[in-house]
Amino acid sequence: MVTDTFTCEELNSSQPRYQFWPAKAAENKTALQLSMQQMGLLSPIIVHRHQGKYCILDGFKRLQIAETLQIKELPCHVLPPNTPLLQLAVFLFQKNQPILIDSAAQRSKFFTHFQQLGLTKDDTGALFTLMGIENHPRLLRQYLSVGELPDDVLIFCHEKRFSLKQCTHLSKHPRALLIQLFAWRDKLHLTAGIIEEILGNFKDILRAEQLEFNTLANEPAFIELMEKNCTVQQRTLALRTWLRLRRFPRLSKIQNKMNGIAQSLSLPPQIKLQWDSTLENRALSFTVHFTEPEQWPELLNTLQQDSIHQAITLLLDEI
Repeated sequence: MVTDTFTCEELNSSQPRYQFWPAKAAENKTALQLSMQQMGLLSPIIVHRHQGKYCILDGFKRLQIAETLQIKELPCHVLPPNTPLLQLAVFLFQKNQPILIDSAAQRSKFFTHFQQLGLTKDDTGALFTLMGIENHPRLLRQYLSVGELPDDVLIFCHEKRFSLKQCTHLSKHPRALLIQLFAWRDKLHLTAGIIEEILGNFKDILRAEQLEFNTLANEPAFIELMEKNCTVQQRTLALRTWLRLRRFPRLSKIQNKMNGIAQSLSLPPQIKLQWDSTLENRALSFTVHFTEPEQWPELLNTLQQDSIHQAITLLLDEI
C-alpha cells in the first residue's frame, strides 16, 4: 500500500464502486467537518486502483466535507490493483462491522453488492463464516433477494430493524407495488404486518378484478381516502378497511347492513356504538359520555330499551 495525494475531482471521476449502502444527503457531519476545518484530514482516504481509476473504499463522507470546505488535495492510501476482492470485502466488513452485524437489510445489500462486483460463492461463504452466519445456499438466496429491493424499502427495513425473515417476505412482492406503497410512507403508519396485509390485499384485488394499479389508484374514492385530512393512523386504518371491503364483497354487505341497523336506533350523541370495521374482533362496544349526574338515568333508560336489545342481537348475529 502506498500513500499519495489526489484532488476531489480525481476521486469523484468514477462511480462509487465500493459504496454498498445508499448515502444519506442530510446525514449529520458537523463534528467531522469541524475537525477537518481545524486540523485538516487526519485519517487518509482509502482508495483502490481499478481499471486505471482510483475508487474510494473508505472515506466518502470525508470527501464530501472536503468539497464543502474547498480542500484541494487529500492524502490517500492506495491499495494495489491486484488486491483480491475478498480482501476488499473483509476490509469493508471490519469498518462497518457493528451495523452489518445488527442490520439484515445492510448485510443483504453488502452481499448483493459484492456478488455484483464478481465475488464468488465460495468467497461469499467465507464472509458468512466471518460474520457468524450459517453458510447455507438458502440463506444466500434470501440475502441476495433482499439486496435487490429498492433503496427506499431497504432503508425502511434498516430503520425499523426488520429481521431477515421480514425482509424476505417483502422481496416476494411485485416491485411496482412496493415502490408505490413506500411512496406513501409519510401518509401511512407502516409496520411489517400492515405492509404484508396492504400488499396482499392489493394483489388479490388487482388479480380478481383484472385491473392495473393506476386504474385502482385513480378511482375517486381511493383518491379521497389518501388525500383526506387526518392522522397517519386514521388514514392507515381507513385504507386497510377499504381494501378489505373491496377484497371481500360479503364483508362489505355485512358492514352496510350493520351500519343500517345502528343508524335506525337514532342514539343520542352521548352514546357511541362501535365495532371493529375489519370484523376481526367480533365484539360491540358502547361508549357513554356525560358531564352531569342527572344525565345518567336518562342515558341508562335509553340503553335498556327493547329496541336497543333487539338491535344488539341483530348486530351480534352479523358478526
